[in-house]
Amino acid sequence: MKNLIIPFIAFFMFCFSVSATHIKGGYIEIKEIRGNTVVFQFIGFRDVGSVVGFGAGIFRFGDGSSIESNFDIQKEQLDSNTEKVSYVVEHTYSGSGTYTAEYFEEYRSENIINLDKSFNKLFSTSLIFLLDPFLSNALPKVNIDHLLTQQYLIGHKSEHALIANDQNGDLLVFDLFDPKKYTYPLPNYVQPPIDMDRLTGSFLLDLSSVDNASDHSQILVVVAITEYRRINGVLQFLSRTVLDFNIELSDHSESSCHPTINIDPISCGSNQEEVSIEIIKGECEQGLLSFNFEGYVLENADPAIVSDQALLNDTIFTVYTENSTKSYQYGSVQYTDGEQSISQSLLLTDDCDSNEDLVKLVTSEFVEEKFNIFPNPSNGVFKLSTPTSGTLRIISLNGKQILNQAVSNDVLSLDISRKLESGIYTAQYFDQQNRLVGIKRIVIVQ
Repeated sequence: MKNLIIPFIAFFMFCFSVSATHIKGGYIEIKEIRGNTVVFQFIGFRDVGSVVGFGAGIFRFGDGSSIESNFDIQKEQLDSNTEKVSYVVEHTYSGSGTYTAEYFEEYRSENIINLDKSFNKLFSTSLIFLLDPFLSNALPKVNIDHLLTQQYLIGHKSEHALIANDQNGDLLVFDLFDPKKYTYPLPNYVQPPIDMDRLTGSFLLDLSSVDNASDHSQILVVVAITEYRRINGVLQFLSRTVLDFNIELSDHSESSCHPTINIDPISCGSNQEEVSIEIIKGECEQGLLSFNFEGYVLENADPAIVSDQALLNDTIFTVYTENSTKSYQYGSVQYTDGEQSISQSLLLTDDCDSNEDLVKLVTSEFVEEKFNIFPNPSNGVFKLSTPTSGTLRIISLNGKQILNQAVSNDVLSLDISRKLESGIYTAQYFDQQNRLVGIKRIVIVQ
Protein backbone atom coordinates (compact mmCIF):
# COMPACT_ATOMS: atom_id res chain seq x y z
CA MET A 1 0.00 0.00 0.00
CA LYS A 2 2.83 2.36 0.84
CA ASN A 3 4.32 1.79 -2.60
CA LEU A 4 1.07 3.02 -4.15
CA ILE A 5 0.71 6.05 -1.90
CA ILE A 6 4.17 7.46 -2.54
CA PRO A 7 3.84 7.66 -6.36
CA PHE A 8 0.35 9.13 -5.94
CA ILE A 9 1.64 11.85 -3.64
CA ALA A 10 4.53 12.59 -5.99
CA PHE A 11 2.11 12.82 -8.94
CA PHE A 12 -0.22 15.09 -6.96
CA MET A 13 2.63 17.41 -5.96
CA PHE A 14 3.83 17.57 -9.56
CA CYS A 15 0.35 18.48 -10.80
CA PHE A 16 0.00 21.09 -8.06
CA SER A 17 3.35 22.67 -8.86
CA VAL A 18 2.41 22.93 -12.52
CA SER A 19 -1.08 24.30 -11.92
CA ALA A 20 0.17 26.62 -9.18
CA THR A 21 1.99 28.59 -11.87
CA HIS A 22 -0.45 31.44 -11.92
CA ILE A 23 0.90 34.97 -11.38
CA LYS A 24 1.40 36.89 -14.63
CA GLY A 25 1.65 40.38 -13.13
CA GLY A 26 0.08 43.14 -11.10
CA TYR A 27 0.26 46.64 -9.65
CA ILE A 28 -1.35 48.89 -7.02
CA GLU A 29 -3.25 52.09 -7.71
CA ILE A 30 -5.15 54.58 -5.57
CA LYS A 31 -8.83 55.00 -6.32
CA GLU A 32 -9.60 57.77 -3.85
CA ILE A 33 -8.10 59.84 -1.03
CA ARG A 34 -10.35 61.36 1.66
CA GLY A 35 -8.24 63.30 4.14
CA ASN A 36 -5.94 60.66 5.64
CA THR A 37 -8.05 57.77 4.35
CA VAL A 38 -6.74 56.07 1.20
CA VAL A 39 -8.70 53.62 -0.96
CA PHE A 40 -6.31 51.25 -2.74
CA GLN A 41 -7.01 48.89 -5.62
CA PHE A 42 -4.76 45.99 -6.47
CA ILE A 43 -4.97 44.76 -10.06
CA GLY A 44 -3.46 41.38 -10.87
CA PHE A 45 -3.24 38.97 -13.81
CA ARG A 46 -3.20 35.17 -13.63
CA ASP A 47 -3.26 32.09 -15.86
CA VAL A 48 -6.84 30.95 -16.48
CA GLY A 49 -5.82 27.28 -16.33
CA SER A 50 -4.36 27.48 -12.83
CA VAL A 51 -6.25 25.91 -9.92
CA VAL A 52 -4.59 28.42 -7.60
CA GLY A 53 -6.52 31.63 -7.13
CA PHE A 54 -5.07 35.10 -6.71
CA GLY A 55 -5.19 36.87 -3.37
CA ALA A 56 -3.35 34.58 -0.94
CA GLY A 57 -0.75 37.26 -0.23
CA ILE A 58 -0.12 40.15 2.14
CA PHE A 59 -0.99 43.81 1.55
CA ARG A 60 1.12 46.18 3.67
CA PHE A 61 0.03 49.79 4.09
CA GLY A 62 3.45 51.19 4.97
CA ASP A 63 2.69 52.26 8.54
CA GLY A 64 3.19 48.92 10.26
CA SER A 65 -0.31 47.57 9.54
CA SER A 66 -1.32 45.00 6.94
CA ILE A 67 -4.10 42.72 5.74
CA GLU A 68 -3.60 39.10 4.70
CA SER A 69 -5.61 36.84 2.36
CA ASN A 70 -9.05 38.18 3.34
CA PHE A 71 -9.68 40.04 0.06
CA ASP A 72 -12.94 40.44 -1.83
CA ILE A 73 -11.67 39.32 -5.24
CA GLN A 74 -13.36 40.48 -8.46
CA LYS A 75 -12.59 38.59 -11.68
CA GLU A 76 -12.67 39.44 -15.39
CA GLN A 77 -11.53 37.08 -18.13
CA LEU A 78 -9.53 39.06 -20.70
CA ASP A 79 -8.94 36.18 -23.13
CA SER A 80 -8.72 32.39 -23.17
CA ASN A 81 -5.42 32.46 -21.23
CA THR A 82 -5.54 35.52 -18.98
CA GLU A 83 -7.79 36.46 -16.09
CA LYS A 84 -7.74 39.91 -14.49
CA VAL A 85 -8.39 40.03 -10.76
CA SER A 86 -8.81 43.00 -8.47
CA TYR A 87 -9.67 43.88 -4.91
CA VAL A 88 -10.14 47.12 -2.98
CA VAL A 89 -8.82 47.85 0.51
CA GLU A 90 -9.20 51.02 2.55
CA HIS A 91 -6.89 52.37 5.22
CA THR A 92 -6.72 55.48 7.41
CA TYR A 93 -3.27 56.83 8.25
CA SER A 94 -2.38 58.72 11.41
CA GLY A 95 -1.06 61.74 9.53
CA SER A 96 0.65 63.16 6.48
CA GLY A 97 3.81 61.58 5.11
CA THR A 98 5.36 59.48 2.38
CA TYR A 99 4.16 55.88 2.58
CA THR A 100 4.99 52.67 0.71
CA ALA A 101 2.09 50.29 0.06
CA GLU A 102 3.19 46.79 -0.97
CA TYR A 103 1.65 43.49 -2.02
CA PHE A 104 3.45 40.11 -1.86
CA GLU A 105 2.39 36.65 -2.99
CA GLU A 106 4.12 33.33 -3.68
CA TYR A 107 4.45 31.52 -7.04
CA ARG A 108 5.25 33.47 -10.15
CA SER A 109 4.72 31.92 -13.57
CA GLU A 110 7.18 29.32 -14.80
CA ASN A 111 9.25 29.56 -17.99
CA ILE A 112 10.37 33.18 -17.46
CA ILE A 113 13.58 33.24 -19.47
CA ASN A 114 15.10 36.31 -17.77
CA LEU A 115 14.43 35.14 -14.18
CA ASP A 116 16.03 31.86 -13.18
CA LYS A 117 13.74 29.42 -11.29
CA SER A 118 10.92 31.94 -11.56
CA PHE A 119 8.23 29.66 -10.12
CA ASN A 120 9.85 29.75 -6.68
CA LYS A 121 10.38 33.52 -6.72
CA LEU A 122 8.16 35.85 -4.69
CA PHE A 123 5.90 38.21 -6.63
CA SER A 124 5.82 41.74 -5.23
CA THR A 125 4.75 45.19 -6.29
CA SER A 126 4.66 48.56 -4.55
CA LEU A 127 3.29 52.08 -4.60
CA ILE A 128 5.13 54.95 -2.91
CA PHE A 129 2.95 58.02 -2.47
CA LEU A 130 2.93 61.38 -0.75
CA LEU A 131 -0.12 61.77 1.51
CA ASP A 132 -0.95 65.39 2.19
CA PRO A 133 -4.55 66.51 2.80
CA PHE A 134 -3.61 69.99 1.57
CA LEU A 135 -2.23 68.65 -1.73
CA SER A 136 -4.97 67.46 -4.06
CA ASN A 137 -3.73 64.58 -6.20
CA ALA A 138 -5.54 61.90 -8.19
CA LEU A 139 -2.76 59.40 -8.79
CA PRO A 140 -2.00 58.08 -12.31
CA LYS A 141 -4.27 55.47 -13.91
CA VAL A 142 -2.51 52.72 -15.84
CA ASN A 143 -3.65 50.15 -18.40
CA ILE A 144 -1.50 47.17 -19.40
CA ASP A 145 -4.29 44.73 -20.36
CA HIS A 146 -3.28 44.91 -24.03
CA LEU A 147 0.29 43.89 -23.19
CA LEU A 148 -0.74 40.67 -21.41
CA THR A 149 -3.32 39.47 -23.91
CA GLN A 150 -1.09 38.97 -26.94
CA GLN A 151 1.95 36.96 -27.95
CA TYR A 152 5.21 38.52 -29.12
CA LEU A 153 7.03 37.01 -32.08
CA ILE A 154 10.52 35.68 -31.40
CA GLY A 155 12.96 37.06 -33.96
CA HIS A 156 11.13 40.37 -34.51
CA LYS A 157 11.01 43.92 -33.20
CA SER A 158 7.71 45.55 -32.24
CA GLU A 159 6.44 48.81 -30.75
CA HIS A 160 4.26 48.98 -27.66
CA ALA A 161 3.25 51.40 -24.91
CA LEU A 162 2.27 51.46 -21.28
CA ILE A 163 -0.95 53.45 -21.43
CA ALA A 164 -1.09 55.88 -18.51
CA ASN A 165 -3.00 59.07 -17.81
CA ASP A 166 -2.91 61.62 -15.04
CA GLN A 167 -6.05 63.60 -14.23
CA ASN A 168 -4.09 66.46 -12.66
CA GLY A 169 -1.74 66.94 -15.59
CA ASP A 170 1.32 65.83 -13.65
CA LEU A 171 4.44 64.53 -15.37
CA LEU A 172 4.98 60.76 -15.54
CA VAL A 173 8.45 59.25 -15.98
CA PHE A 174 8.84 55.60 -17.03
CA ASP A 175 11.89 53.53 -16.04
CA LEU A 176 12.81 49.87 -16.27
CA PHE A 177 13.11 48.55 -12.73
CA ASP A 178 14.33 45.44 -10.91
CA PRO A 179 11.84 42.99 -9.36
CA LYS A 180 12.01 42.91 -5.58
CA LYS A 181 11.79 40.41 -2.79
CA TYR A 182 10.59 42.79 -0.13
CA THR A 183 13.21 45.56 -0.33
CA TYR A 184 15.93 43.47 -2.00
CA PRO A 185 16.35 42.82 -5.76
CA LEU A 186 15.52 39.29 -6.89
CA PRO A 187 18.71 37.39 -7.78
CA ASN A 188 19.41 36.13 -11.29
CA TYR A 189 17.20 38.70 -13.03
CA VAL A 190 18.26 40.02 -16.45
CA GLN A 191 16.76 43.21 -17.88
CA PRO A 192 14.45 42.51 -20.86
CA PRO A 193 15.46 43.56 -24.42
CA ILE A 194 13.45 46.79 -24.22
CA ASP A 195 14.31 50.36 -25.19
CA MET A 196 11.99 52.52 -23.07
CA ASP A 197 10.97 56.12 -23.81
CA ARG A 198 11.08 57.58 -20.31
CA LEU A 199 8.71 60.44 -21.12
CA THR A 200 5.87 58.59 -22.84
CA GLY A 201 5.97 54.95 -21.75
CA SER A 202 6.37 53.75 -25.35
CA PHE A 203 9.00 51.05 -25.87
CA LEU A 204 10.66 48.97 -28.54
CA LEU A 205 10.73 45.24 -27.80
CA ASP A 206 13.63 43.64 -29.66
CA LEU A 207 13.33 39.86 -29.85
CA SER A 208 15.50 39.57 -32.95
CA SER A 209 18.42 38.06 -31.05
CA VAL A 210 16.55 36.07 -28.39
CA ASP A 211 17.79 32.49 -28.78
CA ASN A 212 16.91 30.82 -25.49
CA ALA A 213 13.12 30.96 -25.82
CA SER A 214 10.39 28.75 -27.23
CA ASP A 215 6.66 29.02 -27.74
CA HIS A 216 4.88 30.14 -24.53
CA SER A 217 8.11 31.25 -22.86
CA GLN A 218 7.74 34.53 -20.99
CA ILE A 219 9.79 37.64 -20.30
CA LEU A 220 9.41 39.52 -17.04
CA VAL A 221 9.11 43.30 -17.39
CA VAL A 222 9.19 45.62 -14.37
CA VAL A 223 8.54 49.34 -14.84
CA ALA A 224 8.45 52.15 -12.29
CA ILE A 225 6.17 55.09 -13.16
CA THR A 226 7.19 58.13 -11.16
CA GLU A 227 4.80 61.08 -10.84
CA TYR A 228 6.10 64.65 -10.53
CA ARG A 229 4.27 67.95 -10.24
CA ARG A 230 5.79 71.20 -11.46
CA ILE A 231 5.62 73.64 -8.55
CA ASN A 232 7.34 77.03 -8.97
CA GLY A 233 9.43 75.61 -11.80
CA VAL A 234 10.64 72.60 -9.79
CA LEU A 235 9.47 69.01 -10.24
CA GLN A 236 8.11 67.75 -6.91
CA PHE A 237 7.95 63.99 -6.31
CA LEU A 238 4.40 62.72 -5.68
CA SER A 239 4.34 58.96 -6.26
CA ARG A 240 5.99 55.93 -7.81
CA THR A 241 4.01 52.93 -9.08
CA VAL A 242 5.81 49.66 -9.80
CA LEU A 243 4.27 47.42 -12.48
CA ASP A 244 5.51 43.82 -12.52
CA PHE A 245 4.21 41.72 -15.45
CA ASN A 246 5.06 38.97 -17.96
CA ILE A 247 4.79 39.07 -21.73
CA GLU A 248 4.33 35.78 -23.58
CA LEU A 249 6.49 34.80 -26.56
CA SER A 250 5.59 32.87 -29.70
CA ASP A 251 7.81 31.16 -32.27
CA HIS A 252 5.07 31.11 -34.93
CA SER A 253 6.72 33.70 -37.15
CA GLU A 254 5.27 32.82 -40.56
CA SER A 255 3.06 35.91 -40.53
CA SER A 256 4.13 38.80 -42.76
CA CYS A 257 2.04 41.22 -40.70
CA HIS A 258 4.32 43.71 -38.96
CA PRO A 259 2.47 47.04 -38.63
CA THR A 260 4.10 50.26 -37.40
CA ILE A 261 2.90 53.56 -35.94
CA ASN A 262 4.78 56.77 -36.66
CA ILE A 263 4.13 59.56 -34.18
CA ASP A 264 6.15 62.43 -32.73
CA PRO A 265 6.25 61.30 -29.10
CA ILE A 266 6.55 64.77 -27.57
CA SER A 267 4.79 67.94 -28.68
CA CYS A 268 4.64 71.38 -27.09
CA GLY A 269 1.09 72.56 -27.02
CA SER A 270 -0.94 75.49 -28.19
CA ASN A 271 -4.51 75.69 -29.41
CA GLN A 272 -3.22 75.49 -32.98
CA GLU A 273 -0.88 72.56 -32.41
CA GLU A 274 -1.49 69.57 -34.65
CA VAL A 275 -0.10 66.07 -34.29
CA SER A 276 0.36 63.71 -37.21
CA ILE A 277 -0.17 59.97 -36.67
CA GLU A 278 0.73 57.55 -39.46
CA ILE A 279 -0.45 53.92 -39.36
CA ILE A 280 1.44 51.60 -41.72
CA LYS A 281 -0.36 48.24 -41.82
CA GLY A 282 1.73 46.78 -44.64
CA GLU A 283 0.81 43.15 -45.32
CA CYS A 284 -1.69 42.98 -42.47
CA GLU A 285 -5.34 42.22 -43.01
CA GLN A 286 -8.05 44.69 -42.05
CA GLY A 287 -7.30 45.91 -38.55
CA LEU A 288 -8.88 47.92 -35.78
CA LEU A 289 -7.62 51.29 -34.63
CA SER A 290 -8.24 52.88 -31.22
CA PHE A 291 -7.47 56.47 -30.19
CA ASN A 292 -7.42 57.77 -26.65
CA PHE A 293 -6.50 61.46 -26.79
CA GLU A 294 -8.56 63.31 -24.23
CA GLY A 295 -8.45 67.02 -25.01
CA TYR A 296 -7.84 66.46 -28.73
CA VAL A 297 -10.09 66.44 -31.77
CA LEU A 298 -9.56 64.63 -35.05
CA GLU A 299 -9.24 66.63 -38.26
CA ASN A 300 -12.94 66.13 -38.93
CA ALA A 301 -13.78 67.68 -35.52
CA ASP A 302 -14.70 64.38 -33.84
CA PRO A 303 -13.36 63.79 -30.32
CA ALA A 304 -10.15 61.77 -30.52
CA ILE A 305 -11.46 59.05 -28.23
CA VAL A 306 -12.40 56.27 -30.65
CA SER A 307 -12.54 52.52 -30.09
CA ASP A 308 -12.16 49.81 -32.75
CA GLN A 309 -12.32 51.90 -35.90
CA ALA A 310 -11.82 49.71 -38.98
CA LEU A 311 -8.64 50.46 -40.92
CA LEU A 312 -8.30 49.11 -44.47
CA ASN A 313 -5.21 50.95 -45.76
CA ASP A 314 -2.14 52.82 -44.58
CA THR A 315 -3.52 56.07 -43.16
CA ILE A 316 -2.37 59.40 -41.74
CA PHE A 317 -4.51 61.03 -39.07
CA THR A 318 -4.20 64.57 -37.75
CA VAL A 319 -5.34 65.54 -34.28
CA TYR A 320 -5.58 69.06 -32.87
CA THR A 321 -5.43 70.14 -29.24
CA GLU A 322 -8.36 71.79 -27.54
CA ASN A 323 -8.15 74.21 -24.64
CA SER A 324 -6.48 72.46 -21.73
CA THR A 325 -5.25 73.56 -18.32
CA LYS A 326 -3.01 70.53 -17.85
CA SER A 327 0.76 70.96 -17.77
CA TYR A 328 1.31 67.47 -19.19
CA GLN A 329 -1.27 65.57 -21.18
CA TYR A 330 -1.05 62.00 -22.47
CA GLY A 331 -2.63 60.20 -25.39
CA SER A 332 -2.26 56.82 -27.02
CA VAL A 333 -3.08 55.00 -30.24
CA GLN A 334 -3.37 51.24 -30.69
CA TYR A 335 -3.67 49.07 -33.80
CA THR A 336 -4.49 45.37 -33.92
CA ASP A 337 -5.22 42.97 -36.76
CA GLY A 338 -6.41 40.17 -34.48
CA GLU A 339 -2.99 38.57 -34.08
CA GLN A 340 -0.51 41.40 -33.77
CA SER A 341 -1.13 44.49 -31.66
CA ILE A 342 1.03 47.59 -31.41
CA SER A 343 0.61 50.84 -29.49
CA GLN A 344 2.29 54.21 -29.07
CA SER A 345 1.85 57.12 -26.66
CA LEU A 346 2.16 60.89 -26.93
CA LEU A 347 3.08 63.54 -24.38
CA LEU A 348 1.80 67.08 -24.87
CA THR A 349 3.47 69.78 -22.76
CA ASP A 350 2.10 73.28 -22.25
CA ASP A 351 5.47 75.05 -22.17
CA CYS A 352 7.37 74.84 -25.46
CA ASP A 353 10.34 76.81 -24.15
CA SER A 354 11.05 74.28 -21.40
CA ASN A 355 10.45 71.17 -23.50
CA GLU A 356 14.15 70.63 -24.26
CA ASP A 357 15.03 71.17 -20.61
CA LEU A 358 12.41 68.63 -19.63
CA VAL A 359 13.92 66.04 -21.94
CA LYS A 360 17.36 66.64 -20.47
CA LEU A 361 15.97 66.45 -16.97
CA VAL A 362 14.49 62.98 -17.18
CA THR A 363 16.24 61.14 -20.02
CA SER A 364 19.73 59.80 -20.53
CA GLU A 365 21.57 62.80 -19.06
CA PHE A 366 20.16 61.85 -15.66
CA VAL A 367 21.81 58.68 -14.36
CA GLU A 368 20.03 57.27 -11.33
CA GLU A 369 22.52 57.16 -8.51
CA LYS A 370 22.50 54.59 -5.77
CA PHE A 371 23.08 55.54 -2.19
CA ASN A 372 24.15 53.51 0.80
CA ILE A 373 23.60 53.77 4.53
CA PHE A 374 25.95 51.93 6.86
CA PRO A 375 26.14 50.31 9.31
CA ASN A 376 22.65 48.87 9.08
CA PRO A 377 21.37 47.93 11.65
CA SER A 378 22.80 50.71 13.82
CA ASN A 379 22.06 52.60 17.02
CA GLY A 380 21.24 55.79 15.09
CA VAL A 381 24.84 56.68 14.28
CA PHE A 382 25.56 55.96 10.63
CA LYS A 383 27.07 57.26 7.43
CA LEU A 384 25.42 58.10 4.15
CA SER A 385 27.38 57.55 0.95
CA THR A 386 26.20 59.06 -2.34
CA PRO A 387 27.98 60.55 -5.38
CA THR A 388 25.47 63.40 -5.73
CA SER A 389 24.20 66.11 -3.44
CA GLY A 390 20.57 66.09 -2.43
CA THR A 391 18.24 65.50 0.51
CA LEU A 392 17.90 62.61 2.95
CA ARG A 393 14.55 61.98 4.59
CA ILE A 394 13.91 59.39 7.28
CA ILE A 395 10.30 58.33 7.82
CA SER A 396 8.87 56.20 10.62
CA LEU A 397 6.41 53.39 9.91
CA ASN A 398 3.52 55.60 11.06
CA GLY A 399 4.46 58.21 8.45
CA LYS A 400 6.18 60.72 10.74
CA GLN A 401 9.15 62.50 9.18
CA ILE A 402 12.09 62.15 11.57
CA LEU A 403 14.77 63.82 9.46
CA ASN A 404 14.97 66.13 6.44
CA GLN A 405 18.70 66.65 5.91
CA ALA A 406 20.49 68.41 3.04
CA VAL A 407 23.49 66.40 1.83
CA SER A 408 26.41 68.08 0.06
CA ASN A 409 29.29 65.75 0.89
CA ASP A 410 30.25 62.42 -0.68
CA VAL A 411 30.08 60.82 2.76
CA LEU A 412 27.95 62.32 5.51
CA SER A 413 28.17 61.19 9.13
CA LEU A 414 24.93 61.47 11.09
CA ASP A 415 24.08 60.95 14.73
CA ILE A 416 20.33 61.00 15.28
CA SER A 417 20.27 58.35 17.99
CA ARG A 418 18.36 60.72 20.28
CA LYS A 419 15.56 61.05 17.71
CA LEU A 420 15.14 57.36 16.94
CA GLU A 421 13.70 54.59 19.03
CA SER A 422 14.35 50.95 18.22
CA GLY A 423 12.45 49.91 15.11
CA ILE A 424 12.32 49.96 11.32
CA TYR A 425 12.46 53.23 9.34
CA THR A 426 12.44 54.21 5.70
CA ALA A 427 15.32 56.31 4.33
CA GLN A 428 14.53 58.20 1.11
CA TYR A 429 17.14 60.03 -0.91
CA PHE A 430 16.29 62.79 -3.43
CA ASP A 431 18.61 64.65 -5.79
CA GLN A 432 18.72 68.44 -6.18
CA GLN A 433 15.75 68.38 -8.59
CA ASN A 434 13.76 66.50 -5.90
CA ARG A 435 13.76 63.32 -7.98
CA LEU A 436 13.61 60.14 -5.96
CA VAL A 437 16.99 58.40 -6.23
CA GLY A 438 16.33 55.44 -4.00
CA ILE A 439 14.82 54.01 -0.85
CA LYS A 440 16.32 51.87 1.87
CA ARG A 441 14.94 50.39 5.04
CA ILE A 442 17.09 50.90 8.10
CA VAL A 443 16.91 49.08 11.41
CA ILE A 444 17.65 50.92 14.64
CA VAL A 445 18.65 48.93 17.72
CA GLN A 446 19.12 51.02 20.86
